[in-house]
Amino acid sequence: MLNAPLFQGFGTISIKDFAEQLGKPTSTIYTWLRNGNIPKECFTKIGKCIFVRIEPMRKFLSGELVE
Repeated sequence: MLNAPLFQGFGTISIKDFAEQLGKPTSTIYTWLRNGNIPKECFTKIGKCIFVRIEPMRKFLSGELVE
């Protein structure tokens, strides 16, 4: 999981690429973020765009990062 190209040097993936890997629409990812289903530590904002932070998301998905 999380095999899409990285945003150069930041260890991030776009919400769009992350959603595609999960087979979900991007609106679902934004809803999960807004509702707290995924910890805020798994995301970062660069400019006006929100990205998924790969390492924290891997830890969350594997159960290592607890909300």
